[in-house]
Amino acid sequence: MLRWLPSFMLMAFAGWMIYQADRGIPNLFIQFADQYVYGDKIGHAMLYGGLALLLTVATRFRQWRIGGRRFFMGAVLVLIAALLEEGSQYFLSTRNFDLWDAFADVVGVVLAQLFCFLWLGTGNRYRQMRRKLR
Repeated sequence: MLRWLPSFMLMAFAGWMIYQADRGIPNLFIQFADQYVYGDKIGHAMLYGGLALLLTVATRFRQWRIGGRRFFMGAVLVLIAALLEEGSQYFLSTRNFDLWDAFADVVGVVLAQLFCFLWLGTGNRYRQMRRKLR
């Protein structure tokens, strides 16, 4: 159960930030990101990429086959949630829909997915080397 704690904490943080942004409440993190060029986009990629990474680890790298390709379940779930959240901004008067934010979310999730594939590949090679040395 402890493996879920980091992803739940980051989900709560993301939910808190989304809630404040939806209500138009000033947020320290959003103000900090706005000080830098593309800071908002980098924040989107880091937030959703980090969430995809933590959720993939929490689900023990469980994968789904979609269209003949393998995708990590955590990454797929985060991508769906991110795109739904970005799309909902179109209907809120306090928010502005930005396609580049959605693109940054996708980039973050894709990078997390690639990192997880590399992580699994490295672990498999390590186990294979240990077997050969025995």
